[in-house]
This record gives sequence, C-alpha cells and structure tokens, in this order.
Amino acid sequence: ELTALRMVSAFFGAATIPAVYLLGRELFDRKTALLAALILVMFPPQIHFSRLGINNIADPLFGVLALAFVVRGLKYGRRGDYALAGIMLGLTQYFYEGGRLLYPALLLGWVGCIALFWRPRSHWRGLVVLLFTALLVALPLYITIWATNTPLTPRLQYFGVLNSYWTPLTEGGLGHFLNFQYRAPLLMFVHLPDTSGLFYGGDTAIILNYLVPFFVMGVVIAALRLRVMGLLLLLWLTATIIGNSLIGQWVFTPRYVVVFPAVALLIALGIRHVLIFLSPWQMEAQTTGRRRRRVLLLAGGAICLLLAVPQVFYYFGPHLVRYNQQTRPYYDHIDIMYRIRNFPDDVRIFAVKTPENEIFVDHFRVLEAFWELEARIQIFEAGTQTSQIIANLSRETDIALFVEAADYETLYAIYEHYGSISPQYSPYNVPLDRQYLLFYLIAPEHAVYHIDQPLTESHAG
Repeated sequence: ELTALRMVSAFFGAATIPAVYLLGRELFDRKTALLAALILVMFPPQIHFSRLGINNIADPLFGVLALAFVVRGLKYGRRGDYALAGIMLGLTQYFYEGGRLLYPALLLGWVGCIALFWRPRSHWRGLVVLLFTALLVALPLYITIWATNTPLTPRLQYFGVLNSYWTPLTEGGLGHFLNFQYRAPLLMFVHLPDTSGLFYGGDTAIILNYLVPFFVMGVVIAALRLRVMGLLLLLWLTATIIGNSLIGQWVFTPRYVVVFPAVALLIALGIRHVLIFLSPWQMEAQTTGRRRRRVLLLAGGAICLLLAVPQVFYYFGPHLVRYNQQTRPYYDHIDIMYRIRNFPDDVRIFAVKTPENEIFVDHFRVLEAFWELEARIQIFEAGTQTSQIIANLSRETDIALFVEAADYETLYAIYEHYGSISPQYSPYNVPLDRQYLLFYLIAPEHAVYHIDQPLTESHAG
C-alpha cells in the first residue's frame, strides 16, 4: 500500500527532470540543459527524495516550470508564457513551506533586478498577467488557511530563529554573525553531511566531492555571465542559504530540495565549459568535418556519463547502507505494525522496550490511521515490574507480546509464567538483530485459532 504513496513522489521527482531541461535550454543551450538533466536524474538527494514519500519533492517541479516560462516570456514576449508561469507559481503554494516562500521571493527579486538594471519598461503587461494568474491559483489555499486559522509558515514559526537572528551580530560583530548564521547553510552543499537522521543521512554533503570543483566553476561562470541567466542561479542559491539561516536546524537536507535544480544547472555549467576548454585537445589533426564532430560528440558524452553515473553507484551502494544504519539504530518497531494489521480486533497487543531502544508512538499512529486500525498497542518499559505485569495479564482474549531478543529479564518472565512457548519472527525483510520476538498467547477458549504468520525454516532454526 505504501508503494502507491511513494509513487506520487517518484512522479514529481521524474517530472522535474524535463522541467530542468526546459529551463536550462531557455537559459543557456541544449547541451547544457541535457547535461543538467543527466546530472539531476542521477543526483543522490534527488533520487532519495523521489523515493521517500514526502511532499518536498513537489516544490522544484512547479518552481522550475514557473522560472522556465518566465524566461520564455522575457525572451519572446508571449503573454501565454507569463500566464503559464503564474499558474506554476501559484501551484508552488500547495506543497512544502520551502517552495511556498522561496519561489515567489526568487521571482520577485530576479524580475525586479531585470526591470531595474536592464529592461525598465518591457514586458510589464506580461508580468501583470503572471501576478494575476498566480494569485488566482493560490487563492483557494489562502482562503482555507484563513478560514481554518492555520499558520501560513509553520516551520518558520516553530523552528525559526528570528528572535535571536541578529544576536551574533551584536555580540561578536559582522564576521561572527556571518560565520554563525551562514557557515552551515553554505557548507551543506560541499562539506557538511545531513543531520536530519530519518530524511537523508549519509556521510557526504549534498554534492559529492568529485563534483564540487565543477559546482564552484559553475558559480564563477554564472557570476561572469550575470545578466539574466547567471543572475537567476546565483539568486536561487543565495535565497536558499538565507532562507535556511532563518531556521535553527540548518543541516537538514529536506530544506534544500528546492535548490537541487539550480545545483544541477551550476554543475552542468561547469562541466560544459571544461569540455569547451578541452575540445581543441580532443581534436586530431587528421580528423575533419563529420568525423571530427562525431569524435568530439562521443568523447564529450563519455566524459559526461563518467561524471554522472558514479552518483547512482554511490547512492544505491554506500549511501543506502549507511542510511539504513543511521535510521535503524534500534529494534524495528515499524515491523510490529505490519505484523499486527491482520490480527483479530480483540487481540491485546503489548510491546516491551528497554531504555537503550526507542519506540516512536507517532509512527504507530500514522500507520493506524492509514490502515484504519484501532489504537491498541500498549508500550511498557522493561524492568523490575515486568514479571508482575506479565503475570497479571488477562487471558480472556488473545495476547501478542513483542519483546527485544536481548531483553532476557522479560523473556525469563514469559517462560516462567507461560511455559516453553516458541517465539515467532517477522515474515518481512527485517534483519534478525532488529526484529522483535513475537509471543502469541492464545486464550483458552480460542485454542483453535492459529495466527497467520508461519515460521520459515530459517527462522525456526
């Protein structure tokens, strides 16, 4: 069932790839756009959040499309492009808070700079169309927010540091302020690993080390080509860094999903210019005409693949291994939910945890709501009272006890009071050292009932 939920994220993540190609083509050229799409489709954080099943991945799709249609409107002057840009900008308001705040501010700042420095009077009617359509599309959301008295920016409200934002400046001066507020959001791209735990994890920054030089080169090239094209990417990067500096938990990758397309475009820009620089070296004196173009095309394509493909091997190899270690440091309590969902309604379910392990009750509640189960799991701590609690359990209905394999005190209490009962293991792909042992105690009047969780030979052994 959860695959259907994750497929929505996969759709948004996949659809962002052609959107980035469209934006890259309008900003630069087809080859840079194709290279940016290639980088993004194999970009580890992009793959991860496309599989994770959270709404952050929807923001870049509509944000990138809004930017792409604005660029087309500025280039060709068609009001239809501005209307499409407004529709896409309005849709950014319906998903994660990052896209809701970043893309309107980015578009306003970028178009404002263009109007101020380069095109003070052109396309103003198209920009009015953009603003009107964006407001029209976003209006139902804001009416709902107003009617339900829901916070407009809950992340910023609950985790923001606005009250103490300027404190480092008054206490230590400008240098201390910049180092304190902006160092972590900036280094998140090239140095600091994710600290969100459940969301991305791993031991690397957003950009893998071998691509960092191309990213830095892309930033330099964007600064040199500041008018319109480069300005957008630099503002995109800067706005994301400033926005994340306003929230206390800086090194959380989910808050940087909005900038993944810009990162891919900057890396592609760097690689593209390296290839342009190396193209004379690739040419053989005797190769001319069509043969030369074919050699250059094949060599450039091979280099691009060699730079992009290792990201996939890293993600599905070292990263996922490390991610699973980081996100499953305790016994797998989610596995409990999968094992109980077909239990009869009258079964009493208990989970016994030791102080060294955690059970996050919110995870139970989410799955209970999704599967429309009653909230009936009771959790108690292992300890000196365990034996007494187990001894006093009512046997009027069936009882399911989930116990850690290393909780010998609880295991002894179960065997002491209920005899030599065999534990059952998970039928799912959960490591044995992360499984809870299930002791299913059948009520005397239900002795004919057999639980639908057969033991495999390996588990029985």
